[in-house]
Amino acid sequence: MTTFAAMFQKLLYIIILTGLLAGCRKSDIKPRLPYESELRRLVVVYMTAENSLSTYANADLNEMRQGIGSIPEDCALAVYFDNADRSQNPAILLLDSRNGERTLHRFTNDPISSDSAAMLSTLRMITRQIKAREYALVLWGHGSGWQPARVRRKVYGPDNGQNGTHNAGLWMETHTLHHVLQQTGVHWRYIFSDVCFMQSMAQAYELRDVTDWHIASPVEIPGYGAPYNTLMPHLFDATDFARTIPQHYREQFPVLVSSVQSDRLEALARTTAAALDTLGNFNTRGVQRYPVLAPGYTEQSYYDLRSLMAASLSEADYARWLTVFDQAVPYRFSAPQWESLMSGQVLTDGDHYGGVAIFLPYDACPPATLATWRALQWAREVFPR
Repeated sequence: MTTFAAMFQKLLYIIILTGLLAGCRKSDIKPRLPYESELRRLVVVYMTAENSLSTYANADLNEMRQGIGSIPEDCALAVYFDNADRSQNPAILLLDSRNGERTLHRFTNDPISSDSAAMLSTLRMITRQIKAREYALVLWGHGSGWQPARVRRKVYGPDNGQNGTHNAGLWMETHTLHHVLQQTGVHWRYIFSDVCFMQSMAQAYELRDVTDWHIASPVEIPGYGAPYNTLMPHLFDATDFARTIPQHYREQFPVLVSSVQSDRLEALARTTAAALDTLGNFNTRGVQRYPVLAPGYTEQSYYDLRSLMAASLSEADYARWLTVFDQAVPYRFSAPQWESLMSGQVLTDGDHYGGVAIFLPYDACPPATLATWRALQWAREVFPR
């Protein structure tokens, strides 16, 4: 009887336990979130460094670690890190002043970071697991603004997919980047593009519906990027970040950098289009030029927007135009010269420096480049055929 009772008791325990487990459906198990309460701001750094910037990426990540103590207690930094290290796959790291550094996710494969699906999946993973009142994005990698990848191979990226330090690989087009950021469902407080040539009117205008501010340079930036160890407090500045991020960058390094306010861009487009209606041709003599990497490729067609309008419009028309421009680009910082793969890059028209590049079509413009530019919203609205 004792043996039978023990067996019956054991069987009853198994039946009860099975019922309890069956009632705990997979949908009832909620993943543990990294933070118990909503953050004030989460800054997401997306580092595409499986290319020639791999070593610089390691240094910048270490700078971010050095700046952990400057992150406010109600904020955090999430870093998607993909470099040319063959020993480990990309990871999403969490940095904050309370917990130090943690790994939110280590990938079991090696995603192509400049692939739209991979980027969207990563950004969604971060923003869905970490709740914040506002999100900001830092783009880190190579770039050349809006130029088509099939022509320049430098829009945003690349990821060579071989854990190598070369730049042959997948690049992301402007319209693709815009689509990815739209699909995240997040409206970014700012996008800081620590990437070469990203502050063009075409680029900023295309991204105006996904961010409040676009902070970037119209020219090359140093390979070592921004000084993240000392920039950290400005990335989390509640109200004045649009001024302090570019200002601090310029104070540390000889860069050209500006902040564009998205909700003022449509007024600038209308005002610029109206001003262009009065012009037969632009006057480009003495206008600040921004060459794009290879000498002779398109260096005759990239100009500083403010410098160009100052040279082309009448004094009265320029004054009216400048009022609108100053509202759209209120913060702009310059240097007498900047680091470049091409020698002799200097500021030639500092009096009319605007910090934003504009493309002008030219006779020998490659058809693919012209077609890509014509498809952008800035070109369609400001330069109608």
